[in-house]
Amino acid sequence: SVMNSLASNYGDIPVAAIGIVKKLEMLPHNTGAGICQGMIPLIAYNYASGNHVRMKKVIRLSRGIVIVFACFCIVLFTVLANEISSFFIKETVTLEMTIRFLKIMVLATPLTVCNFHMTYSLQAMGKGLSSLILSCSRQGIVLIPLLFIIDQIKGLNGLIWAQLIAEAITMIAAFILFSFTIKNLKSEKNRNL
Repeated sequence: SVMNSLASNYGDIPVAAIGIVKKLEMLPHNTGAGICQGMIPLIAYNYASGNHVRMKKVIRLSRGIVIVFACFCIVLFTVLANEISSFFIKETVTLEMTIRFLKIMVLATPLTVCNFHMTYSLQAMGKGLSSLILSCSRQGIVLIPLLFIIDQIKGLNGLIWAQLIAEAITMIAAFILFSFTIKNLKSEKNRNL
């Protein structure tokens, strides 16, 4: 809603184009989130039982699946941007803007699903605070302030790139928290013995 509100300053056409792109993004985002939610019981069971080797295999496999699917969506939405976008709108100016926005915004998909992956993995390992921080960071702590800042600096084009930038920033925080958690598994296991 913040992006739509800021985009409305540039007219109705950008709002319509962004709305279409956000609908299209639901396919890779919801699929990625679904795969990540499906891995939670597997990670949680292996974490709780102390089988960290199997847990790490589940993490690697699910990460690979979501990244491959996200990359497939990038290729699909880039190659077939015109055909896919024209299902939603036929008006030429809005269609052209939708195609341009789609090709940019879909680039954030691998980062988004990786952020989902690390957030849900931390949740499955009982790291609720870390998981909560990452969940809030993606949209609230990073993206919303970035939208206001980038709108002032780059205008509409900046708004379209904001999600990619926000996901990259969140990915750094997610990677640090996730790596720290994985590195501490051995010492945590020793404390529990």
